[in-house]
Amino acid sequence: MSSSTSIEQKLSILRQDFDQSFARAAGGAEQAELDFLAIRVAGDPYAIRLSEVQSLHADRKLVAAPSLLPELLGLSGFRSILTPVYDLAQLLGYGPQQTARWLVVAQSASPIAFAFGDFDSHLRVSPGRVSAPETEHGNAVVGGAVQNDGITLPLLHLPSLVEAIAQRIKAFGPSQER
Repeated sequence: MSSSTSIEQKLSILRQDFDQSFARAAGGAEQAELDFLAIRVAGDPYAIRLSEVQSLHADRKLVAAPSLLPELLGLSGFRSILTPVYDLAQLLGYGPQQTARWLVVAQSASPIAFAFGDFDSHLRVSPGRVSAPETEHGNAVVGGAVQNDGITLPLLHLPSLVEAIAQRIKAFGPSQER
């Protein structure tokens, strides 16, 4: 099977799950399960709450942009909106990734996207298989975990990533350019 076929199959499954979620929500009886995206960053598995995701994309073109933040890979257009794209690996403390072909656009007031290497699957698990962060003093970006098929996936919190970037940008102060 070619890589293109595999991507199309994954996207088809995501579209079908998305469409079916509206039917389940209307019925109201099936509220016991939570949805996640299973991804890999620098080869390590992570989970992202689907409720924190606006959209998922593969192989999008990026245009380089100057920035004081080394994690900024560039800009990309999503639904006619120019969006900054950050390297999720660098934000999590890994080195820069050579191949970050997947982009997830976060649900936030201002558009922002995160690039990562591999998209594994869509997960639907019961709330009992999701653990909360052990302490409030830990890394707010990675907190809690998702248990699926005997594998524990650290849970990324996209709103915390967005806030961390906003705080770093704010720390630079007003622009010195005129």
